[in-house]
Amino acid sequence: MGGEKPSASELKSQLQEANKAYTECISTDFLSKFLAGENVKVEDFCQAEYKRMVDLDRDVYGSVKNDWS
Repeated sequence: MGGEKPSASELKSQLQEANKAYTECISTDFLSKFLAGENVKVEDFCQAEYKRMVDLDRDVYGSVKNDWS
């Protein structure tokens, strides 16, 4: 009744979309600055997308070892 947890396949689909959003964000926001020679760190970009991806990854697979937070 409204508070049901998403199924495993729904979570995996959401994770796939989150991975895509993060990849697109890094490709547009970070990569152009990095390739232009700016002193940037990937951790400083796309933090909301990264957090969503990591949270969904934990929901699907358990703990994440390479977490920036």
